[in-house]
Amino acid sequence: MNSIEEIRLLWGQLIPETGKIDAAVPENVRTFLTDVGLPAKPLWDLDFTRGEALRPFERDGRRCLPIAGYPAIRNSPYVYVFVADLATGALLQWLSDAIWESPPDPAEHPPAFVNSSVEQFLLTAGRYLAMIDILSAGAGDRATTERFYRNLESADPDALAPSGFWRFKFDELAISDA
Repeated sequence: MNSIEEIRLLWGQLIPETGKIDAAVPENVRTFLTDVGLPAKPLWDLDFTRGEALRPFERDGRRCLPIAGYPAIRNSPYVYVFVADLATGALLQWLSDAIWESPPDPAEHPPAFVNSSVEQFLLTAGRYLAMIDILSAGAGDRATTERFYRNLESADPDALAPSGFWRFKFDELAISDA
């Protein structure tokens, strides 16, 4: 099974983007969004970005494309948490501005690397959610989390960088297993 087939299996319905995507968005990201799409169901409390909201913006000197975020909070615009860096195509995570009275200082809270691409993000997040379901049902053990780690290490090794998002999620699991 290839990664696109696995993403479809893990997420169920994917909604391809039918609107025009800005030319500043790298071709591989545009193609993924229009040919494959983003999941219909949310990731945790985050909605995937669609339509008019799927347009580049600049933050902290980076041009980014919103991928997922929280719906409007406290009358602020959509708060993006996961964005694709238009220079690299990598997925990044910012601390949400919605939890701060003013935006966090990027020097103190730089964006965390998540995955090398939108495709890898959906694959990893889908595998993570499936793993959590298995562990919650009592059907998994430490080998289940180790398999997730090895798969991620093989597919997208930078995603396990010490300051990365998935390293944090993996460390959370290790703590809860202790």
